[in-house]
Amino acid sequence: MTTHELKTWPRFFHEVDTNQKGFEVRKDDRGGFKPWDYLVLREWDPEKKRYTGHACVRVVGYVMHGGQFGLSEGYVVMQIREPSLGQMRDVLGSLLGRAELEIQSDG
Repeated sequence: MTTHELKTWPRFFHEVDTNQKGFEVRKDDRGGFKPWDYLVLREWDPEKKRYTGHACVRVVGYVMHGGQFGLSEGYVVMQIREPSLGQMRDVLGSLLGRAELEIQSDG
């Protein structure tokens, strides 16, 4: 499983955060999104060009790759859902591990 941190514009962030939107359409430029990957969606304000401080985590279910059904090559549609408590622990551990590695490489 891979944890992907992604910028998400406010309107779409709110729809995912309130479970009104259960999918993500993304450019597949990260070496492939896969089922069971984690998405850390961070709300991004495109006008101010900064993060708002809001974030949510989702687990990838089904992944449909581009080149079919009108979806352009190089894009994916991912079914997403809220993670279980155990999955949240995994994501937090992954993010904390990255932060620790960044701190160690600075010093």
